[in-house]
Amino acid sequence: MWQILALFLIPFGIIYLTPKIKLFEWLGPVGVCYAVGLLLANLPWFHFDSKIGMQVSEFCVPMAICLLLFATDLKSWLKESKATIISFGLMIVAVSVGSISVSYFFSDKLPEISKLAAMMVGVYIGGTVNLSAIGLALGVSEKSFFLLNATDVFIGGFYFLFLISFGARWMAGLLKPYPNPEDFVVEEKTETKGELRKQLTKEAPALILLGLGGLVISYFLTQLIFGALTVGWFLMFTTTYALILAGFPWLRKFTMSYEVGHYFLLVFCLSMGSMAKASELVDGSEVYFIYVLLVLTASALIHMLLCASFKIDGHTAVITSVAGIYGPAFIPPVAAKLRNKKMLIAGITTGLVGYAVGNYCGFFVVYLMEKILN
Repeated sequence: MWQILALFLIPFGIIYLTPKIKLFEWLGPVGVCYAVGLLLANLPWFHFDSKIGMQVSEFCVPMAICLLLFATDLKSWLKESKATIISFGLMIVAVSVGSISVSYFFSDKLPEISKLAAMMVGVYIGGTVNLSAIGLALGVSEKSFFLLNATDVFIGGFYFLFLISFGARWMAGLLKPYPNPEDFVVEEKTETKGELRKQLTKEAPALILLGLGGLVISYFLTQLIFGALTVGWFLMFTTTYALILAGFPWLRKFTMSYEVGHYFLLVFCLSMGSMAKASELVDGSEVYFIYVLLVLTASALIHMLLCASFKIDGHTAVITSVAGIYGPAFIPPVAAKLRNKKMLIAGITTGLVGYAVGNYCGFFVVYLMEKILN
């Protein structure tokens, strides 16, 4: 019981401390949760039960998917910007081609390479929650799962530092200019921290119940159709359930679904870190490092080349790339660096849409990889 309480309570402390500690702010809450989980797993006077950690993570992944997707306004996004949609479509192609190409050359160096390729597609089109969902659905080993996550967090951190220093503006300058650029203006939040906390406390129970409803419906649908719990289909039903609900106007009254979903994502990250014994995971880590670095580089480069071919402006290309590789939470600082306030909402919405399509793309890629390798 104490382990479950720790896994669900520690993320609150990390959320509170992240803006106050420079290192935490640089790593982000997701990276800090992995690091704290890894630390706890390897302290000699602590004993974390891996089975409990796995059970908590398997619960948090579909919950996070539901709650994050509740915040997606797919209809508005489809109407909003033709260039954004095209650029995101090119990002899907770039990540898929980059992941499959690099994975092909690593087929004799990494076990479960088809599954790893699918997970890389999931994380660079959607986010960590998609990587997690695909990994769980495909039954990837704990060692491969952790090493892929850990190297992605490490390499992704340095690439993001490059973007917010000078990289974003440099990359945008390589493509055609953004039409009618406007200076980025940070909108002041009218709500105080107390008001936001009150709103979160008010909405969280209903949102969690809606998420649980999706899990229950997906479970019974899977049992009804397949006669057993098939994780892949369970997660696909959960994703579809969340997208259907996101289309109803009454759900727009809930303004905190992203925050609640992100909390469950942090619990998942802490749980996965807590299952990773360093002594069991050091072997082969350098191969994962090179693999992730090449997939990220290939995906970003192919996307930029495709955007140049389709005459997509630099701001749209960079923002949609960030939306895919990192997700909605990383859009504001990059949009600020580009000094373009118009890309803020488009980028955040694109990141949320990425959560929706990441699973579908990942499962399609694992199918292609199996065909290519066999």
